[in-house]
Amino acid sequence: MAEKRPTGEEMRQKMKEEFKQDLRKRKEFLDSVKEYKRTKTLSDAVVDIQSGSEDDTDVWIEKVNEKTALSEAKMEMALDSSSIDTPSPKQEISAATEAEMRKIQAQELVRQMKAEMEGTTTPKTPPVEPKVETPAPENKAVDTPPANVDDRPARKMMEDI
Repeated sequence: MAEKRPTGEEMRQKMKEEFKQDLRKRKEFLDSVKEYKRTKTLSDAVVDIQSGSEDDTDVWIEKVNEKTALSEAKMEMALDSSSIDTPSPKQEISAATEAEMRKIQAQELVRQMKAEMEGTTTPKTPPVEPKVETPAPENKAVDTPPANVDDRPARKMMEDI
């Protein structure tokens, strides 16, 4: 009898299961390292107490807290650096969404500043108004600017943005 060769799908499933097992083993190892560090810190503290040190209790607690915080920070940094190396699609999508939100917020802020400079309150969505040139009335003098023109420099800068 000839041996049956596994199909591509079967091979893929087998590789997937092996990868899952490897990831589980790594997680268990990291958990055991974290537990070991915690118990090591506690056992070191107990040894310090039993050695007859004349430290005050508050000083001893402070030392234990510092050692624990340092150990936890190192572990978190190690875990965070491993997750940063391979960003997931969700992280990429959220980064793109966050960038879009910042852009929208910046546009909203500029629009609000423009409205404040005009002395009006801002609606949530800016109205779309077509710019229509209206001819000046015949009876006004040519030298006087229209009443609604604001020639403040800050206003002009904001319009350029």
